[in-house]
Amino acid sequence: MRIVLAPAQATENSYATGGTNEAEQCSRIAEAAARNLRFAGHEARVLYGSFAAKASESDAWGADAYIPCHTNAGGGHGPEVLIHPLAQGNVLVQSVYDALVANSPYAGRGIKVRTDLAEIMLPQALTIYVEAEFHDNPQDAQWIIDHAEDIGRAIAQGVVNHAGGSLPGGGAHGVATQPDPAPDAPPVSGNTYVVRPGDTLSGIAASAGVSLGELQGWNPELFDARHHGGDLIWSGEVVRLGSGSVETHTVVPGDTLSGIAARNGTTWQELARINNITTPDLIYPGQTIRLR
Repeated sequence: MRIVLAPAQATENSYATGGTNEAEQCSRIAEAAARNLRFAGHEARVLYGSFAAKASESDAWGADAYIPCHTNAGGGHGPEVLIHPLAQGNVLVQSVYDALVANSPYAGRGIKVRTDLAEIMLPQALTIYVEAEFHDNPQDAQWIIDHAEDIGRAIAQGVVNHAGGSLPGGGAHGVATQPDPAPDAPPVSGNTYVVRPGDTLSGIAASAGVSLGELQGWNPELFDARHHGGDLIWSGEVVRLGSGSVETHTVVPGDTLSGIAARNGTTWQELARINNITTPDLIYPGQTIRLR
């Protein structure tokens, strides 16, 4: 199956403990779910950006399921799943919900129909909107922080229980250990920046003290149709902060060696040679490719 994970990007939704927020923890959940799904033989992408851009990218990719990853507030305990009216009775929805409840220390709050949320109404794919526990009380907030990767694995387990495959052991909390871009990856050099979960191009520009127009001039490929004019970027992508050349590229979902080569004025054969890649068709998200 093709699965899109869409983590919440609400940095303003602070947790009741831990000095963190919904965006940070939901990025951890989504990235863990994607890692486990890939290990189980499914295709998975983690998308960041506006609701419309993420839905459009999901539709263009032909996703089978679109899974927004959120944590809850407003008083309460336990996970719940929100769905489109047409998804009532769907067995994949039930499977993901059951896996979340099995992972939770609390009883589930049910599967609920919502028609007022853009993330449910915009995508063409089946949407399984996960509200994984409550972050507005210290006990549950700390549980989410301690078990974010377990929640991601539970989401993947729900898909696998329905669609087939098996999850690997190993790694912290039994999470798959295939390399992925680290959420706290630093800039790779003085004039480049590696995109982290929750980043936006406008935010990167502001932090670097440059205009969005300057950023576009240095990174035209990040403003193309694939990136919805700059509304959609992936963790692990490299952003130039000046006119200097980039010496490495971090692979993101959808990349090919020939595509990376074409964007950087070289050939896939040369990239394969200098990176000791024996199978050019096999590169993975998070892999670092030398360009020179």
